[in-house]
Amino acid sequence: MLSKILRFTVLGGVFLLPFIPLLVTESMFFPFISGKNFTFRIIVEIILAAWLGLMLVDHEYRPKRSWIFIAMAVFTIIVALADLFGVNPVRSFWSNFERMEGLVTILHLAAYLFVAGSVLKGETMWNRFWNVSILGSVITCIYAFAQLGGSLAIHQGDVRVDATLGNATYLAVYLLFNIFATLWLLYRHRANRVWTIAYLVVLAMEVIILYYTGTRGTLLGLVGGLGLAALITLVGGRAHPRARRLAGIVVLVLVLGSGGFFLARNTSVVEESPTLSRFANISLKDTTTQSRLILWGGIVLPAFKERPLLGWGQDNFIVVFGKYYDPRMHAQEPWFDRAHNVFFDWLVAAGILGFLAYLFLFGAGLGLLWRGRWPFLEKALLTGLFAAYFFHNIFVFDNIASYLFFVIVLAWIHSGYISSREDGKEKIKETYTVSTAGVRAGAASILVVGIIASVWWNGVYIARSQTLIEAIVEDQMRNNPAQGLAKYEDVLTRDQGLGIDETREQLVQSAVRAYARAPEDPTTVRLILRAKEELLESVEHDPLNTRPLFFVGYLLSRTGAGDEAITYFEKALAINPDRQNFLYEIGNIYMRRSDFTDAIEPFAQAYAAEETNDRAFTFYAATLMHAGKFAEGEALLMDRFGTTTIDNELLFQAYDRVGRNDKIAAILELRLREMAPEDNPSTRVSLALVYLALQRPEDAIREIERAAALSPAFAEQGTQMIEAIRAGKKIKVK
Repeated sequence: MLSKILRFTVLGGVFLLPFIPLLVTESMFFPFISGKNFTFRIIVEIILAAWLGLMLVDHEYRPKRSWIFIAMAVFTIIVALADLFGVNPVRSFWSNFERMEGLVTILHLAAYLFVAGSVLKGETMWNRFWNVSILGSVITCIYAFAQLGGSLAIHQGDVRVDATLGNATYLAVYLLFNIFATLWLLYRHRANRVWTIAYLVVLAMEVIILYYTGTRGTLLGLVGGLGLAALITLVGGRAHPRARRLAGIVVLVLVLGSGGFFLARNTSVVEESPTLSRFANISLKDTTTQSRLILWGGIVLPAFKERPLLGWGQDNFIVVFGKYYDPRMHAQEPWFDRAHNVFFDWLVAAGILGFLAYLFLFGAGLGLLWRGRWPFLEKALLTGLFAAYFFHNIFVFDNIASYLFFVIVLAWIHSGYISSREDGKEKIKETYTVSTAGVRAGAASILVVGIIASVWWNGVYIARSQTLIEAIVEDQMRNNPAQGLAKYEDVLTRDQGLGIDETREQLVQSAVRAYARAPEDPTTVRLILRAKEELLESVEHDPLNTRPLFFVGYLLSRTGAGDEAITYFEKALAINPDRQNFLYEIGNIYMRRSDFTDAIEPFAQAYAAEETNDRAFTFYAATLMHAGKFAEGEALLMDRFGTTTIDNELLFQAYDRVGRNDKIAAILELRLREMAPEDNPSTRVSLALVYLALQRPEDAIREIERAAALSPAFAEQGTQMIEAIRAGKKIKVK
């Protein structure tokens, strides 16, 4: 009886895991990430405890050695060593709420591989498992179709569907695995017409939604993976003439389709499609491609050279990005915590040993696949899956969905290899089952203790995530910074593991908002002091990371301590002197206190770091003008842009300081051309006032009339202004 309970617990957990991508926990910080990962950890810990107990009472479920299990063990050990000797072992172990990876996740993935590979046995069991998995994918696709139809919002605020995963790329790789699983089930049930139709419908849904994710790397991976599977079938599938003919058709369609798309890439059909246009724009000059190449060549490789053996430890790419920041990345987001390439991520996180160990997982999986007694066509199909996932990983980073299904596939291949190796051997005898009272009690105790420990241990961090959300709600939505501070402190007084850095950064934002509302309020003072205290602790424990230094400077600069802020920005610049956003911050501190001469140098340095940076250049030119070097600044603008009419707030302020209303009018006219009509009434009123200063009353009246037509609430005041202008009176704007 106990053996059945333990086995049911393990199998129940294993069969629940494919539904994890459906979870969204609004009560937690990063709702599309946290809930999935906590649920994954709890289930894995429970099934691990049940499996350990099951092994005590039934030797049949003890793990069988294979190269896949060895590869996972080697990979886990190397990653653990890399994290231990990395630059921030705490972050490497825990990761953060946004990613929830780290060594803790690798350990859970390894545990899941060993459990699933040891308990899921036989074709029938795996057939059921993959049917459960594609049931989850169908539910996900229905959600995504609702997003396409407008019934549900796309969480990224884009046209690329993301369903319950909150990210189009995460959804894409989840569907990639399930597409190949559906193809496998379709092949297995090809003799049953009803099942064949059902799987074809599911396959169509999955492919359509994958297309609408617009994830180029995954879509190309799917095409390449199917192409490779078809080529393998063409070359080696002589015993399968019908399959070879189908494979030939697939190859022909892929070749003709690729060629046709290339020829049609500039047509309106392609250009007007959000997904197709993304493919049409793929080139070495594409902004995304350029940023990836800079990231890999300018940041990843120098970081690898510095720590080649075991790397920097997991989740320390943020340190690498800060230290080796390449100023050519100025147009990208200011903080990268991943290389957007799984292989390079492991090269940085765990050095050459971790990189090779990760490749070992692929090699072990493919090796056992082809050594096992899988049907040839299934080998070809699963090889295509490995190729598709490998290609996908060149352009993105992993997440719980991709990790989970990669491990599932490895467990599947391990199980199939062990089954084929044991075919023909005598079945395990009943005497292998141990039924003594002591063993049964021990097995039951392991399960009970495992469940209690898992719920308690994960509950601590679930509560932390929920408390952080409560703090943000109190502060931002209920405008109650005092209660928000109490919630932040509740999180920060706990251990320094998961989520602490994110809590500190949220606390900084809270302090800055409070200072803008009520700078001398006692709660504001407490917020600033606590935020500074917490950030300085981050700086102390993470000295190579420029992000805490930036946030200290940001906090101080926004709360009236500009000189002190500059010292922290300069400490960050000592790590990387070409970091433009730090230089911008220093320059803006000087600008806010009208110290224009001192502001020239940081903006000039930002521009010198990368001369293609129009933002840095414009700041530099505008600062020259503010500092009284008006002719020099305008000459630079003319030389670069061929005009001095640039919509930049610093330039606008510079022209305003010297009374250049003609230039102010030109900038406002430029803004109006770029704004939607419904957004520009106030800008038109501003332009009208400038026209009045330029002695152009008729132009001023025209703009006021347009503003009144766009904003009925302004109509009465607009009429009064027009009457005053025509009467030659001075006007005021309420």
